[in-house]
Amino acid sequence: YSKVRLSVVIFLKTEENYKKDYVNINNI
Repeated sequence: YSKVRLSVVIFLKTEENYKKDYVNINNI
């Protein structure tokens, strides 16, 4: 259970960073 939860948290953080990077690229 904790392993799955950890994976989900990591996935969400990665997803968030990806969106930020995407927005930054669009803003340039």
